[in-house]
Amino acid sequence: MKFSLEITEDAKQNILDAVLYYQKISRLLGERFYLELMNSLAVIEENPTYFSYYNSRFRRLLLNHFPYLIIYKIYNQVVIITGVVFAKQNPEKIKNRSID
Repeated sequence: MKFSLEITEDAKQNILDAVLYYQKISRLLGERFYLELMNSLAVIEENPTYFSYYNSRFRRLLLNHFPYLIIYKIYNQVVIITGVVFAKQNPEKIKNRSID
């Protein structure tokens, strides 16, 4: 079963903010974050049902080397990325990263 990937505008902004944050520390670190994120998105696209539920409608994947979660939802054959969030922030903020 083939899935397509859609990234919401909020998630795109999350990605940009995180990349810029890590690039301020080191250009190479920003590139490493972006590469790991892109690899993780490819894994999600290939097998989106593999990862655990965050709540009853959303799933999550924790990046391996960075404290960020990819929050997503599966709708028909589309994987919708709703947020790329710092994993150690207030859980209520993460819960609010949803689409209806």
